Amino acid sequence: MVKFGRIYLVIIVLFLLSCSSTAKKLEDVDCQMDKFSKNAQMMEKRMNDLSRSVSLVANDENRLHNEIEDIKNMSRELLQRIGNIESFVKNLDNQVGSFKTDCKTLEEEISKQLEEIRQKEIELSNRLELKHLGVNEEVKEKAVQAHHQ
Repeated sequence: MVKFGRIYLVIIVLFLLSCSSTAKKLEDVDCQMDKFSKNAQMMEKRMNDLSRSVSLVANDENRLHNEIEDIKNMSRELLQRIGNIESFVKNLDNQVGSFKTDCKTLEEEISKQLEEIRQKEIELSNRLELKHLGVNEEVKEKAVQAHHQ
């Protein structure tokens, strides 16, 4: 019996050792499950943070895209205004050039007319002198005739 008692004792010790080893393995599994659970929660939190960051980036991208479109529209408007201003300046330049030509032509015409007036003044002055001389001679002749009579 002692032999069977030892065998039972060995079986009981083996059973207890296997139970304690299984319990330790279960604790290890529970500990690993807790770690996995914590890691999963941390990963889920990181994914949520990343999702929020991606949403913020997408919102910023949309805002920047809208701003770029606004800038493009303003640029088109400015280019159109610049084109209008260039046309206006060219038109003014043409008008100024036309005025210069007109002024020069007018100045030349006025100079010609002034020269003609001077010439006519000289002619009139000469005629007046001739008339005056002619009147003086007539007066002298009449005086001489009156004196002879």
